[in-house]
Formats: sequence, C-alpha cells, structure tokens
Amino acid sequence: MTSKRLTLREAVVEAIDLEMAIDPTVVMLGQDIGEFGGPLQSTEGLWERYGDSRIIETPVAEQGVVALGIGMSLNGLRPIIDLMFADFLPLVANELLQLSANLDYMSNGKARAPFVLRTRGGDGPYRAHPQNMEALLSNVPGLCVVTPGSPAAAKGLMVAAMRSDNPVVYIEPIFLYQGPKEEVRSEQYVIELGKAALPRVGNDVTLVCYGRTVRLMQLAAAKLEKQGIDCEIVDLQTVTPFDRDAVIKSAQKTRRLVVAHDAWMNCGVGAEIVATVVGEVDLIARPIRLAGPDVPTAYATALRDNSRPTVENVVDAVTRMLVKK
Repeated sequence: MTSKRLTLREAVVEAIDLEMAIDPTVVMLGQDIGEFGGPLQSTEGLWERYGDSRIIETPVAEQGVVALGIGMSLNGLRPIIDLMFADFLPLVANELLQLSANLDYMSNGKARAPFVLRTRGGDGPYRAHPQNMEALLSNVPGLCVVTPGSPAAAKGLMVAAMRSDNPVVYIEPIFLYQGPKEEVRSEQYVIELGKAALPRVGNDVTLVCYGRTVRLMQLAAAKLEKQGIDCEIVDLQTVTPFDRDAVIKSAQKTRRLVVAHDAWMNCGVGAEIVATVVGEVDLIARPIRLAGPDVPTAYATALRDNSRPTVENVVDAVTRMLVKK
C-alpha cells in the first residue's frame, strides 16, 4: 500500500481525478474551474487532463449553474457543482433546499439527483469568505452535509460523495486547505457517509468536532494529556446526518461532553448534539458548547481571531469541567 503527503486541497483534487478516470459520468461545472485552476487552485490539473467537455466553465450565475447540475444528475451524469465559497449558498437555496432535497420524496423514489455541491467555507489565511453555513443546510431533510477535518478524511469522503445516489454538500474548510499535510493512501477508497471517526480514544471527556475544529481538538487534547486528562475525540465528518450512535457511545463512556464548531452558536450543530446526548446519557457535568458568537463575522484580524474557538478555550472548558465533578 503506497501513500503520499498531501494537503486537504490536494487530497480532494486527487479523489476527483481518480474518479473521473474510472467513471465517465463524473463531470465538473463552475466558475474559473478550467484553465485558471479553480478557486484557491481547487481544480488544479483537472482541465489539462479532461478538457472542456468534462471540466465545464460557467458564467457567474450560481442559481443557473446548480439548476444545470441538477438536470445533469437527472439524466445519467454525476456532476460536481463547484460553488466558489459557502458564502454563496443562500443564492442557490431554492434549487438546493426546495428542489434537489425533495426530489426523492416528491417522486416516490423514482427520481434521484446524484450530485456533489462542492464549496469552501470558514475562516482561513485569506481573510475573506469566512461564513459557515452548515447549520442552515442541516435542517433540511434529503441533504447530506460533509465537512472533512483532515486530508485522509477529505479524500475518502469525497469518493463517497461522488458515488452517492443523493445530493451531497461538501464543504472544505479554508483554514485547512493548504496544510498541514498528512499521509494519504494513493489508491481510491471510501469513507462511509454518516459515520464518525475517533482520531483519539480516551476515558475522561468526549470532544465532538468537525472541519477546522478537529485539529483544534487534537492540539487541545495533547495539552490536556500533560495534565493527566484523557480525552476522546469524535470527528463527525458528516455533519448531517451525524453519527448519533458514535457520539452517544463515547458520551456514555466519559459522561462529559464538549462540542466545538466555528459556526454561530445559536441553533448550531452543537446544540443538536448536546440535545441528543442529554436525552440519552446521564452526564456528570454540564455539557459545554464552543462556537462563534452570534454576530456578523468581523473582517479585522484581532476581532476575527477572537470570534472562533481556540485551543485555550477547549483546555479551559475541559479543565473547569473536570474540577466541577
């Protein structure tokens, strides 16, 4: 088994490249995805290999592009619709939330829309397009929402998304886009949608996360280990439907829960996780949510850096929780 060190961006591009090589029904459409190489080089090398017939440049018309992709998916293709940034998801709400999410229900299972809406979201070194829209999408039955937290997960989850017979929104965290690198298997492989991963096993407290906060939790857990605190990390990978069994099982073992995500606190994914756990597990400490404050995302560096969960926030939350037994 061979592997190579890749960034999250490179891992996703490799997954798409390998799938397009074996499945001629996989096509891409979106803005600047051709000769330019895609937003943040997100389609680097694909146009050179597959040409205009499969890497399809579109006008700046997000609603029309998504509608076109849905039509393609209803006619035997498996399109990857590239939406530059998650900030633009509200522009395609009708096509995504009203139409594609309901096709299976409205047709009594006779119509399926197997497409991936690929986008990039959250804060990052580019200091632009920082919105996190996953909670908005998670409230809609019929959609699968994926946010990988590592290069290896990104590749396997993208393969699963491209092979799914249902609409998948695939949100790549900008913060992790160009690093850090990790070993990624060279062959194509699938990580099942809807299944969480446990990058760290422990007994004292459950840390639930996805996207950028996976690395955040790993760094915090390493610091807490030096204090004798044994953390278990649950990486959701799929935000919706999230792996309730994995979260509940971990919380039953540790009986303590901390959830972190970059999106806004109010009605966020963390609230659903806490509600699920509280209804099933007799916790010995009040669960803690760490999230963005309910204000518009600031542009100023100092303000923005203080509006996302940090390693110190996690360490402080867990330490306080362990003291209040």
